[in-house]
Amino acid sequence: MTDDQQTLQITIRYCRPCQFLGRACWIGQELLATFQDYTASLSLEPDRGGTFDVLINGDTVFSKHEAGRYPELRELKEAVASYLEEGAWAPKHAPHS
Repeated sequence: MTDDQQTLQITIRYCRPCQFLGRACWIGQELLATFQDYTASLSLEPDRGGTFDVLINGDTVFSKHEAGRYPELRELKEAVASYLEEGAWAPKHAPHS
């Protein structure tokens, strides 16, 4: 990776009591496999309250509470690709808009 390429820090917050860990691991694995050349870190953060959020460099790109559903893997990959293309998260690409 060159210095001018975007570096991603991907965070997945999931509800531990709801047992969303498996889904969080699967999505994390898929995003990391697809964007491994651009990813500096991937972290899973246990939470509560039905949470399932995906963040890129601290910007929320998907929130289960806002969307009322789980993310589709395709829309997450599109959101990450848009982030990389534009160099920053742009709300117009929000998968739940």
